[in-house]
Amino acid sequence: MRIRVLVPAPVPSPISSRFGPRCEAISARAEGAKVVLGLRDGGEEREMVVDHVVAGTGYEVDLDRLPFLSDDLRGQLQRIERAPRVDRHFQSSMPGLYFVGVSSMFNFGPLVRFVCGTEYCAPTVARHLARSVQREPAARLALQEG
Repeated sequence: MRIRVLVPAPVPSPISSRFGPRCEAISARAEGAKVVLGLRDGGEEREMVVDHVVAGTGYEVDLDRLPFLSDDLRGQLQRIERAPRVDRHFQSSMPGLYFVGVSSMFNFGPLVRFVCGTEYCAPTVARHLARSVQREPAARLALQEG
């Protein structure tokens, strides 16, 4: 299975210049609190360090068909049939791992399968991520002082 990172044009942000129209994620690994993505854009391969990964994986919901998730991680995820069980923020049973779109339809209904569902999904995930990032520095400071 291949994962494509597709960025529709025009995108009014610096992200649009980072990815070509056929950029593929070919690997992912955790490095501390970050994720190192292996990308292939045309014939060129490179790595990008990111805070979060949001993957659009197609229409068939089956966690076992997502090769970028380790067997161990897939085994720990709570499911509804073959799809991930997510909370009201679209976060799975593994903190920090979110699923939106068709993979969350068993939790939120069929509307989230479509582009119009992103009007709800994207801000919901973004707010939750922003809150978690805002809390994280305070937690680190408390650990360093303690």
